[in-house]
Amino acid sequence: MKKYYIFLFVIIILLSACSTGKKALQKGNYFSAVSKSVQRLKSDPNNKNALTVLKDGYPLAINWSQEEMDQILSINQSFKWGRAVRLMEQVNKLSEEIRQSPAALNIIEEPKTYISELNMAREKAAEERYSAGIELLEMGTRESAREAFEHFYKTNNFIHGYRNVLEKINEAKALATVTVILEAMPVHTQKYKLTSEFFYDQVFEYLNNKFPNESFVNFYSPEQAEHAGLEYPD
Repeated sequence: MKKYYIFLFVIIILLSACSTGKKALQKGNYFSAVSKSVQRLKSDPNNKNALTVLKDGYPLAINWSQEEMDQILSINQSFKWGRAVRLMEQVNKLSEEIRQSPAALNIIEEPKTYISELNMAREKAAEERYSAGIELLEMGTRESAREAFEHFYKTNNFIHGYRNVLEKINEAKALATVTVILEAMPVHTQKYKLTSEFFYDQVFEYLNNKFPNESFVNFYSPEQAEHAGLEYPD
């Protein structure tokens, strides 16, 4: 019985690997369908099902993405350009996959690629995130600074070094971060001193691992705090 289950599992894996994307296309998952068909054509360039899925599915994927993009950009919604960027990148990824398959390229001779449109969308996406970050940072609270940090971080993902975003990332991080100086309780007997020091080191290491530099909590030993000039921790 155990061998039967193993055999069945292997068959399922093999069938998944051999997918032509036909089921995905029937469900309306156009990008997934096209991607699967292209992958199949790389190993089996003459596969009729994969060729059919690619031929039928690619125009549907492009039309769907364009309609979705038009709808997103036509409404007054926050961070709509970021969503447009993701759609364009999805189309470009599909184009790259097709160009890497001679069989697929015979069917889709000129796969659509966004270049100037994507650059413009990234600019607008960066600006909308940057503006949101500035507005939150000016509130001056720790919570708003944390939200601002996320916006600045996403800004930098769209366009690295956009305006002075790297400076703003550091500024928001500093305002959002809680600084804690961790002191060991004094032990007056030699018997427990080593145990106390070991316990302190373990706790200090654990907290720094749990809250790395990317988090909003920084732990310092008294020596580190003195070296960093921290007189008034949070």
